[in-house]
Amino acid sequence: YSQSFLKLFSECRPVIRAPYNLFLYWEAEFHKWAVDIPFHNLNNKDFSLKEDEDIVGVFHCLSHAMKKNPHLIHMVKLKSWTKSKSILGISYDLFRILTGEDGEGYDKETREILLKFPGLLVLEEGHNGWNEQSLVWKALRKVETEKHILLSGMNIKDLYNTLCVVSPKFAADLEQKWGSLNSSTDKNA
Repeated sequence: YSQSFLKLFSECRPVIRAPYNLFLYWEAEFHKWAVDIPFHNLNNKDFSLKEDEDIVGVFHCLSHAMKKNPHLIHMVKLKSWTKSKSILGISYDLFRILTGEDGEGYDKETREILLKFPGLLVLEEGHNGWNEQSLVWKALRKVETEKHILLSGMNIKDLYNTLCVVSPKFAADLEQKWGSLNSSTDKNA
């Protein structure tokens, strides 16, 4: 699917959000199906060797101590992802940390890339419900894309909250329809 999608929408930058432990499976599937699109796993501290050569070249000019900075490794992967057709993988927890208002030491640029650049948001384990107070839910609501894919192997428990994440417009329409339905039943009572 990813190859076909990126052939049609080559400027789109997909992001796969998943529990950390599932990225090994994603990487294995990309390898198994010989997907020729770079996959940047933001949770992996090592480079995939598919990062942009110019960006990696600048990184290698840094001191040994600077190279150990996880923020700089994240930036190499993020900049590589934004520069060319590729897919970014990031766990829900790391996404929450990097897009949080305080940023936990991460800069505004990292936050903006993760919130404004995705053209497609794939939510693995999408059946996991998030309530309105969940920091993950709040972070996902800030992503500025209308294209979402929800992957789930189970029944969806918290359908409304999940729909708010993947389609805020649908949720707003649903609230409006619910309100008009309630007002019409009040009139008939």
